[in-house]
Amino acid sequence: MTDFKTANLCDILNQINDDNWLGEKDAPDFLQELKDAAWNVVRENAGIAHTEWIDTLIRQYPAEVVDAFGTNPSEVYHKLADLWEMEFTNPTTGEYYAEAEAKGFRRAMRHNFINNSI
Repeated sequence: MTDFKTANLCDILNQINDDNWLGEKDAPDFLQELKDAAWNVVRENAGIAHTEWIDTLIRQYPAEVVDAFGTNPSEVYHKLADLWEMEFTNPTTGEYYAEAEAKGFRRAMRHNFINNSI
């Protein structure tokens, strides 16, 4: 009999869930849901550091993280680190930020936070 670990079982169930959605026009976009959550964390925590942002995403949006990236901790952390560097579209305004612009945007938010809290 195969020895299943909880992480393996979660991955199998996630794959079954993904397989059930494949081909349906109403299939959820798990990565976009995670990007929206990531934007919320940045917006609500101006000046947040990279590692704190990852920890906050995992704590506040565990379902979105698991749906988008699975349950393997090292893979999830690596993919979230890549997401931090990725271009994104502000879900509130629809503005698009390329990678370099996104970094500049996060710096600007940090600057505004510091100036507004003085």
